[in-house]
Amino acid sequence: MKNILIVFGGNSFEHEVSIKSASNIHNYIDKNIFNVNSLYISKEGIWYEFDNNFEDINTSKLKKIYNIIEYLKRYDLVFNIIHGYSGEDGKLQSLFELFNIKYIGPDSYSSFICMNKILTKLLLENHGIKTTNFIIFKNIKDTIKNMKFPMVIKPSDGGSSCGVSIVNNIIELKRSIKEAKKYSDNIIIEEYIKGRELECAILENNKDLVISKLGEIIVNNDIYSYEDKYVTNKSMLITPALINYTVENSIKKIAKKAFNICKCKGLARIDFLYDESNNKIYLNEINTLPGFTDISMFPKLLSLEGYSYTDLITIILNNELNS
Repeated sequence: MKNILIVFGGNSFEHEVSIKSASNIHNYIDKNIFNVNSLYISKEGIWYEFDNNFEDINTSKLKKIYNIIEYLKRYDLVFNIIHGYSGEDGKLQSLFELFNIKYIGPDSYSSFICMNKILTKLLLENHGIKTTNFIIFKNIKDTIKNMKFPMVIKPSDGGSSCGVSIVNNIIELKRSIKEAKKYSDNIIIEEYIKGRELECAILENNKDLVISKLGEIIVNNDIYSYEDKYVTNKSMLITPALINYTVENSIKKIAKKAFNICKCKGLARIDFLYDESNNKIYLNEINTLPGFTDISMFPKLLSLEGYSYTDLITIILNNELNS
């Protein structure tokens, strides 16, 4: 049996989401095939051997890991499920690569590109994939000059919609810029597209790409916020989305193209905006380590293709173990 280590937690704003994902992965991993242990990284950046009590994480009862590389090398494969900063932006991937530690998901290059919304947009647009118009925030004056209200304010390298807002005037713009800067020093301003929010899951299985049916998010507010995702649960997730076949097929083709352009690997969830009034499709975001929580769209979409949680985890692990 192969020894698998789930690495979760971390010092990003998505710490709690990572805990929920790790808990599900631990619960659903096939323990008849894999030996599994977990490693918890606290918000302070301290690494601990974990006791698998996901309901009550008490670091005073956990053993600190001092020789991290030696500890990681005990395992055949690392299942990194740290969302956001450090875990999804290439930093941990670079550490693993430097010491020849096998891990799931894309490499450091792809992780860095996909986490940075500016680089993702520039790369995709260079390959003919449409994204929303945007500028990099410098100051309020330039923003008002170059963009029209309403605008979308985003940290350029965040996830789970942290710090994302729609603004309709200068007062809201100033307030939202201040909020977004809590999550990143780099802010992008996008044009607001009033359209349908559609998502597509991609799973690499024996070097073939499984492109899922689409899911749709019906938001409670103007945006699918962190609170809507993980606190209030007021937004609706529709799987499969009720959408024209031609549009769905076009989105799936774009998703596959983007996955390959960005050199993604193993798994991804790709988010789109569809403007029905103009029949235009915009790629919104590529998530290289999508959530595995109870409400996460990635496993929901692949369940439509006949894959259970356990199937997904087994395929993702075997992809790397057999590579």
